[in-house]
Amino acid sequence: MGHTTQPKRSVRRSLARQVRALRESAKLSHKDLADTGAGSVSKWKRIEKAETRPSPGDILHLCRIVGADEETTANLEAMAKQDEQVTWYVELAKGLPNDRAFFTLLELEAFATSVDVFGPILVPGLVQSRRYQIAQFKTAPDGFAEETIERQVAVRTRRQEAIAAADLCVVIGEEALNRQVGGAEGLNEQIAYLRELAARPNVDIRVLPFSTGAHPGGKGEFALLGFSTESQEPPILYTDGYLAAQYSADAEAVHNARRRFDIIKAMSVAFEEHLQCAK
Repeated sequence: MGHTTQPKRSVRRSLARQVRALRESAKLSHKDLADTGAGSVSKWKRIEKAETRPSPGDILHLCRIVGADEETTANLEAMAKQDEQVTWYVELAKGLPNDRAFFTLLELEAFATSVDVFGPILVPGLVQSRRYQIAQFKTAPDGFAEETIERQVAVRTRRQEAIAAADLCVVIGEEALNRQVGGAEGLNEQIAYLRELAARPNVDIRVLPFSTGAHPGGKGEFALLGFSTESQEPPILYTDGYLAAQYSADAEAVHNARRRFDIIKAMSVAFEEHLQCAK
């Protein structure tokens, strides 16, 4: 699948790059910034290494000092405010049995502008109903306590809220819509939830029918995240397997996954069309 990156990619990393670019374009040193009363030299060095979060006030001060235009200032200030919000999972998901790559996914999803997901076997987590989630979490090999299941559901629900404004396209394998996760009632609830989502203008729910035969997504579920040009973040590929979850910004890996998704999407049908044909 290509090289998997492990360094943290986030709003903070994007801010760090842009703060450094602004400072260097203005030919200012860290000491020059500190001399303006904007904080210590070490503070700005940590900000540019993405080791600490700049406040909206820090960003406004920097933009004023370097003479940044209104659009740049507004974009960076918005990112700084967003960075204050993307860490909702620190407390909500703390201590849950998820790996580090998943926590990075939570952070990335919070400011993604587009999310494309293919789920060949199960309905992907971003569009699962509550009953479906509970039934799936109960299948954990080592078992989850009820409290853990409720917390996992809370995290997944919060994820769904975090990407509500993004352009979301989900292609689901027909098998997933025939497997009674949570029983017949669970499946009915899930289908009703998918219909509700599909009615939203920024959401495209599709189905890959059995009749299409072979397809290039046989290795399992994967997701592609896209970001605004202002964030300067590259597209991300995310996969989750038995051994570990992985995310990658490797251009070749992302391109390969994008080609696969586009082919799968072209082979799929709209959710409502599938429901009508299934009657």
